[in-house]
Amino acid sequence: DAWMFDKKKHRLYVTFAGCYVEFLFGFVMMYFWLFTQPGSMLNVTAFQIVVVAFFSAIFMNFNPLMKFDGYFALSDALEAPNLRDRSREYVKYLTQTKIFRLDREFDYLTKREQWIFFIYGSLVTIYMTYVLTGLGFMIGGILVGAVGTLIGISLTLWLMNKILGRYVTGTFGFIKVMMVEHKTFF
Repeated sequence: DAWMFDKKKHRLYVTFAGCYVEFLFGFVMMYFWLFTQPGSMLNVTAFQIVVVAFFSAIFMNFNPLMKFDGYFALSDALEAPNLRDRSREYVKYLTQTKIFRLDREFDYLTKREQWIFFIYGSLVTIYMTYVLTGLGFMIGGILVGAVGTLIGISLTLWLMNKILGRYVTGTFGFIKVMMVEHKTFF
């Protein structure tokens, strides 16, 4: 509903309201943590709330590379609706046409939009590769420790395929299309 506001400033106020409240709650809990008996249940609970509130606000909500408040604020500030999806499609288009020399069409974009989509799409691709790789190693470490090396690695690969299945399928589909379009090369 924030998109119904005419002014960008008002849309940004709505976007940052959740983070503001989260920070405010974290600061209130910080006082409980600082001024209560160390080790007491209230002290420990307040500390845990502070950590979660600040961690989620800074690394999740304010992070423009994940689809939370930071992303919507950036999208509003740049006046680029569907920034993530359009950026990923543009980077995919550039990869297919500039690197693999496939014949593809893309909607008309201004130079500004091309730069925004290229930079944002590249950063999201790098970030999500890093996050998903870390997640795979974390899950793998837990499973290998719990059930042994062979079963742990097998379960990790199966689980990562379930999580990333559409990307794996899309990659194989792209390879097939590339081989068909570049028959003479292959």
